[in-house]
Amino acid sequence: MPQSADILFTRSPVVEVALAVYFEPWLALSTVQLGLLGHRLQARLPVVTEQAPTPPLADVLPGEPAPQVREFPLFPPRMWFASEDQTALVQLQFDRMVFNWRRRDGAEEYPHYATVFERFWVEFSELRAALEGLGIQPPGVETCELTYVNHVVAGAGWAEHGELDHLFTFVGGLDVLPTVEDADLRLRFLIPGPEGRPVGRLHFRAQAAARASDGAKLYAVTLTARTRPGAQGDGDVRSAFDAAHAFALGTFVALTTPRMHAAWGRTDG
Repeated sequence: MPQSADILFTRSPVVEVALAVYFEPWLALSTVQLGLLGHRLQARLPVVTEQAPTPPLADVLPGEPAPQVREFPLFPPRMWFASEDQTALVQLQFDRMVFNWRRRDGAEEYPHYATVFERFWVEFSELRAALEGLGIQPPGVETCELTYVNHVVAGAGWAEHGELDHLFTFVGGLDVLPTVEDADLRLRFLIPGPEGRPVGRLHFRAQAAARASDGAKLYAVTLTARTRPGAQGDGDVRSAFDAAHAFALGTFVALTTPRMHAAWGRTDG
């Protein structure tokens, strides 16, 4: 896998980045506590909506015990706190906090991982301080999750959904078959730790789709990397996210073609 730290794409296809921490133990908030916590978040993210809770995460690594079957609460709901322009979003529910950066009108420039991470860290730190202010011990972090959503739109490097070899390095030999109509590709990779044991898993998916605004053909390419922090210090959580970022970017570079890298304006260092 290539060294990815210095690779940038000046015309990045990223449309959304999400950084999540999964709690253990789960948060148990009363209605009053949730309201006080929400009031503090609204100072920066004033657009508030309620969503149905998302089921707990179950992504077990080799050698780990099977997750316990636990009923998850339907209340309090998953709360969304968004900025006025909807590009920044914090999601909070009983077992996780998520920070999303989102490209909304297509004109926003992707600020890249380091900038998005620092904004996530501000919100994560504020959440822990708010919980302590309510007399609640902040929960530990069981899993760190980093998700990249890319919209690879036809026109730069490819034209039809069947041109998979223009997009992906791992697709070949299909010329002996009838023309591919489209594809929904899924891959999983274990993320190795410094001692060779897996510390996480990356999920890759490339799904044919159409852009809602104009119907343009695209592939939605999503990479979700989940890693376990070795301990509960701030440096451990940061390191877990940095490892997820390095592996996700390296995998994206390895699985996509030089043709597409040129279209995205790849620079190395």
